[in-house]
Parts: sequence; structure tokens; C-alpha cells
Amino acid sequence: LTALLMPIILTVAVYTSLQGMDLRAFITPQLLESIPNLWCYVLVISFLVGSFMGGINMISSTAISREGTNAYFMKFIPVPVETQAFAKAACGIIISAVSGWLLLIPLHLVLSYPIYLDLIFVVGSLVSVIMTNLFGILIDLLRPKLVWEQEAAAVKQNLNGVISILLSFLLAAVCFGLLYIGWDQVLLIAIGLLVIQIVLSFLLYVGVKRAGTRLLSQI
Repeated sequence: LTALLMPIILTVAVYTSLQGMDLRAFITPQLLESIPNLWCYVLVISFLVGSFMGGINMISSTAISREGTNAYFMKFIPVPVETQAFAKAACGIIISAVSGWLLLIPLHLVLSYPIYLDLIFVVGSLVSVIMTNLFGILIDLLRPKLVWEQEAAAVKQNLNGVISILLSFLLAAVCFGLLYIGWDQVLLIAIGLLVIQIVLSFLLYVGVKRAGTRLLSQI
């Protein structure tokens, strides 16, 4: 819910604070197109936004824990546990991705820029969202908090969610730091971050499949 509310709040804040100002008159599409490797900057920023949104909702990082004692029935559902885990992670991925994409709305309210930059942002943020949510579901598969009295405790008192948030914040900080320090090497940074995240996502995918089998022996 927090992840979905943030773009709405930001949209209202931007709209009210910039009333009477026309940024489109100063920041034109021609000016943006004159920036070298502009798409690389957008890609790195999309990684930052995607990693942030991927962690704050805590959907994937508490998905198994929220099952509580009912997690035992995951054994008897005629669907592999890893498939169930990926389905739960998909919910987190969808909500995180949509939350990040909604941030494009306030941008279009104040700026005019080429539509292909939106496409780069959508793809880049999705890569980071997938990676952070796979990490979240993996953590919850390895150390689920299945004993609780109220479902809220499975989220608010679950260290897995905190770990997931810290990782997403760390990734966002790395993206920001690299962009700030190495802005003149933004092409290498963008490609490097993209490759690293794709590789890590694959490794996390494999880890989730193996952790699903391990979970069966724990419940």
C-alpha cells in the first residue's frame, strides 16, 4: 500500500508546488536530446527507483511467513513449492513495478521528453524490481516466520522484511553513488549494472527453486 501511495502523493506535491511554473519552456526535448548518453542516465535512475520500490512493499520478503501454520498445506497443493513461491514473488513484482511506473505521471506533468525514455525506465526498473523481489522471497523461504498470533506480526516483526529493505536501499545507494562519482563513465556504469543484475537475478531464480525443496523439510 505504501508503495502505491507514494507516486500519488508525489504527483499531488509536484502539481501543487509547481503551479504557475512552466518547466517545459526551459527543459525542452531538444535540450534533453543534446545530453550525451541520456538514455544511460535514465537507465541508472530506473535501477535506483526499481530497487527502492522493490524493497519497501515487503510483499515477497514476507510471503511465506504470512502463511503461518497454513504453510504446511503447501506440501499438499498439486503445484511444486517453488512454483508457489514464484507466484507469490510475482505479486510483489507487479505491485513494485507499477508503483515505480506511476512516478512517470508527475514527470509528464512538468516535462516534455521523448517517449523512448519512458520505455527505458520501464525496462530498467523492472530488472531491479525482479532482482529485489527474488531476493526477498528467497530470504523468506530460507528463514520463514511461521509462528505468530496476528498476521500483522508476520510483516512488522519479521526481520526478513528489514533485510530486504536494507538490500534494496543499498542497491539504490550504489546506483546513486556510481552516478554521482562516475557520471563521465555513465555508459559503462549503466551496462555494468544491467549485466550484474541480470546475472544475480538468474542466480536468485536458481536459489529460489532449491530453497523451495528445503522448505518442504522444514514444515
